[in-house]
Amino acid sequence: MPSGDLAPLVEQGRFLASSDFSLLAELDTVDICVPTPLHKTKDPDLSYILSAVEEIQKYLHRGMLEHFH
Repeated sequence: MPSGDLAPLVEQGRFLASSDFSLLAELDTVDICVPTPLHKTKDPDLSYILSAVEEIQKYLHRGMLEHFH
């Protein structure tokens, strides 16, 4: 999605990208979008996903829905 398409959503308060995991305590959904580069052996480097999940788990609460992309 072009950044110009996101500007109205940001202005309306409908979209926020942040690395501040404490914001998750007040949200009901989480989307994880991190790189998964390949190792020399061609298998994916999952360290970015694991790191994000470790931080997210601190703020999980009943009724929260997670999406993994």
